[in-house]
Amino acid sequence: MLFNLYGARFYDPSIGRFTGVDPLADQFHGWNPYHYVHDNPINMIDPTGMSGESHHEDEDGNFIAVYDDGDTGVYEHENGTTKEDVDEQREGGKYTGRDGNYIGEMEDHLDPSTLNQNLFDTNYTGPDNPMTYPDADGKRKADYTAEPANISDAMSKLHDLEYGAVGIAGKKGLFTDSKGSAADFRFYSNQKTAAKVALANKDYKTLRQAIGVGYGLGAAAIPKTIYKFMFKSYLLY
Repeated sequence: MLFNLYGARFYDPSIGRFTGVDPLADQFHGWNPYHYVHDNPINMIDPTGMSGESHHEDEDGNFIAVYDDGDTGVYEHENGTTKEDVDEQREGGKYTGRDGNYIGEMEDHLDPSTLNQNLFDTNYTGPDNPMTYPDADGKRKADYTAEPANISDAMSKLHDLEYGAVGIAGKKGLFTDSKGSAADFRFYSNQKTAAKVALANKDYKTLRQAIGVGYGLGAAAIPKTIYKFMFKSYLLY
């Protein structure tokens, strides 16, 4: 007889059953101690056998509640839904999502705590962009679903996406990787446009942001661009 160890429990593939009770069964009263992922294997997995948290938000991505219930899913509820509403829904049924719409696992979903962590309290102007929730290995991925804070931040988001398209990341790429020179020039030009729009709207905070990051990144990118063209010229001769 062959048994496989899946994190915290042994599994017998010949009968498709766990041979031991869930070590966290006392936290989930009303559930069979041999059950797996709340009898919802289509939407959930449990690679470690330990507990997880379900996250609940509204249609605009605003946080509503989080529950330590063994479910690592993210659920979307109608706008206007409160934590009290979700509590009431959960009391009426055993599935953690209940009346919410399952939209994915945490590791593929934006972590709201990573929003507005950049310069000027923005999402994309700086090194601390929005990220997904960590996966089982604690790794996060960049997430570009969040709205930019303003027009200057939108230009920063575009620049980050252009960098990603050519495989550039981090400060080292900004200072040394000439593949990003064209994106850097467009960023400088786009921030000049953002500054004009901000000035016309008397949005002086965004105006300062656009001027600061536009000239700042442009200056940082100049050395690698000069080196790139000098090196090419040297090769031609």
